[in-house]
Amino acid sequence: MKTKLSIINCQLSILLIVAAFLAPMRMQADTAEQIRQTITTSFVNIYTVTVKSGGGNDTVTVTGGMPGVTYFNSFPLLNIDANVTVLWKATFLGYGAVAIPLAGTGVFEVAAGGIVRVTQDNNCIAINNTGDVFVKVSGGTVRATKGCAIYSTGASAKVSVSDGVVFAYGSGINGEGNVICTPNNANGFTGVTGTGVAIAWNQAAGNTAYAQGSNTDLVWAPAVATVKWDKIGSDIGISYVNGANSGIVPYLPVTVSGGSAIEKVEPAGINIFSQNGNLIVDSKTLAIKTVSVYDISGQLLKTVESRGNYVSIPLSFNSSILIVKVLMADGTIVTKKFRIGRGG
Repeated sequence: MKTKLSIINCQLSILLIVAAFLAPMRMQADTAEQIRQTITTSFVNIYTVTVKSGGGNDTVTVTGGMPGVTYFNSFPLLNIDANVTVLWKATFLGYGAVAIPLAGTGVFEVAAGGIVRVTQDNNCIAINNTGDVFVKVSGGTVRATKGCAIYSTGASAKVSVSDGVVFAYGSGINGEGNVICTPNNANGFTGVTGTGVAIAWNQAAGNTAYAQGSNTDLVWAPAVATVKWDKIGSDIGISYVNGANSGIVPYLPVTVSGGSAIEKVEPAGINIFSQNGNLIVDSKTLAIKTVSVYDISGQLLKTVESRGNYVSIPLSFNSSILIVKVLMADGTIVTKKFRIGRGG
């Protein structure tokens, strides 16, 4: 009897081992340290990656960028564990089908200074999330062309935009073939809030020439943002302003006519000058909403919010010529070329 029971127990043990071996294996998400190693070993001396732990949660902060104008095919898969946040403040320009692929259940946040861009002019995706990662854009730029800027397929995947800009070709902001898509979670895109901006260019309409100041073929969110075809410095593209968040989406295959690369609109009562090492914007009439400072190439250097008629900004920029854009309370935009040391 004992022999028979032993044989049965042995057979059961073998069956359990075989079942365990044949059962589908669940992919283990990566820890913060594993993610750090993945990035630093894939891109030696390009990115700086730090890990900070606290309260049971880990934050992986990525800074740095591409050397010169070098592009890479794709970033390695970041399989983010539930208690990990990847804070992206770096630059990645990808020429493959996907710039940065994600999986797991953690958080991937593009913050101020961060850029994720796919450069191919075909059906490509800047951030492709095949898991339930919460993709947050709290600053910086996420940009694609004919594909989605952010594509998240997880049933619990979410996308939020609270600052910065997200751009792609399309006829709308949300949905297949548009800027942001969460096909398996109808409520996955939580919308554009705060000073965030999402822009779609209906490139399929076939137009390649636009009038400066127009918004033909453009769709954006939120509606309170100002979005238009524009020229700033040497950049031609789509300019946007939403509170303290302003800039331009350049390098588009279009021409923008009318106006000039540097608008010299200076209504009565608006003075822009330097004094004691500061850039001064003084309005004798309307209140000032924001002041944005660009270098001559159109790169945004600083934005300051205001509720009054006077703004002072320390002149600590490595540029002798600045473009100063002032958004007034009534929506008027005043743009001036300003030469440091000569008052404009």
